Amino acid sequence: MQPTGAAPSSRPASPVLFQPADLFDLSLPISKMAAMAMSIDDAKRDALRSQLVTRTRQQELLGHTAETVSSTLLSAVQRHINKDIRRLGLEDVLAFDIGDDVEAGLKVVYVLERGSGEEWRAMGRFLRLAFIHRLTPAGATLPLRLSADTLSTATAFHQLPLALAIYKIIGRQLTCTGTSLALHPADNNGQYRIGHE
Repeated sequence: MQPTGAAPSSRPASPVLFQPADLFDLSLPISKMAAMAMSIDDAKRDALRSQLVTRTRQQELLGHTAETVSSTLLSAVQRHINKDIRRLGLEDVLAFDIGDDVEAGLKVVYVLERGSGEEWRAMGRFLRLAFIHRLTPAGATLPLRLSADTLSTATAFHQLPLALAIYKIIGRQLTCTGTSLALHPADNNGQYRIGHE
C-alpha cells in the first residue's frame, strides 16, 4: 500500500498467489462435473458448458485469466483420468487422449468411474489378449490410445449394460482377419452383435 500522495510504484504486478488447483482437491468437483457432462438432461450439459467458460468472482479476485483457469482444470481432469486408470489397473493397456477439450475429459472421467471397477478390469484382461492375438490396429503399441471422441453420447451410453458400453468404446478399434469387432445393434429389440453391420 502506498502512502497518500506517493508516486506510483514502478514494481511489476505481483504474481498470482495460488493456482486454482492449489486451493483444494478437485476430485469431488470433477466427478460432479463429469456426471453433468454425461447427463441425458440437456439443461445440465448446457449449465456445465456455461460454468466452464465463465470465471467465478473468486478466480477474478485472485487474478486468474480464463486461460489459466481452463488450463488448470484441463490438467486436473487429466490427472483424475490417470488416477482412475491406475486404480483400475489399466495403465499398461489403455490411455485416453482428451486434447484441449475439458468436456470430453469429463466424459472420460464419468465412464471410468461407473460400476464396481470389475467391468474395466475385465476389459483390461481382454485388451491384453487382443494385443497378444494382434486384434488391435496395425502398428498399435501398448497402451491403446483412444480419443475422447470415441465415447458414446450420454443417451447411447446409458442404454447399454455397463460391460457392453465399455466394449463398444474399445471394440471399434479391434479387427480380426479384416472384420471389425465393433458392437452393432442386431435388431430393434435390444439385441447386439460383434462384426459387420
